Parts: sequence; structure tokens; C-alpha cells
Amino acid sequence: MKVSEAIKVLSEFYKPDDELCMSWWGKELFYDADNNPCTDEQWQRAVDDFDENEGYEHINTKIWEILNYVIYEKGDF
Repeated sequence: MKVSEAIKVLSEFYKPDDELCMSWWGKELFYDADNNPCTDEQWQRAVDDFDENEGYEHINTKIWEILNYVIYEKGDF
């Protein structure tokens, strides 16, 4: 997702001072074993894989379960 798209989506549902739980990953966070930064090509391949796998929905489901457990003190995780 482009940053501009994320800002648009968040702006439609939330006010600037609303609290959110969120995670994100950007190319600048990834380095190889020799401390070389991720290339644009490597990052695009990772983004394409992420998009093709529906954003790794199973991970989002697990986060939902954990937050739900903490909020309501019941359920599984």
C-alpha cells in the first residue's frame, strides 16, 4: 500500500487524535547479513508477495484475537 493510500483510508475512519494499534513495515527496516539495505527490487518482490497472500491475513487474525482477549479478558490466543 502506498503511504498516500494509507493516509486516505485512515482519514476516512479516524480523527487525527484517535488512538490506534498498528504495525507497518518499510524497506528501510531490512538489511542482509552483511548490513546491506534491502534493494528496491527486493522490496517490490516482498510487497507483491504480501499483496498476493492477502496481506498475510492469518497474522491479522492472530493480532485481532490477542487484542480481543486483552479487551474482554476472554477468548483464545
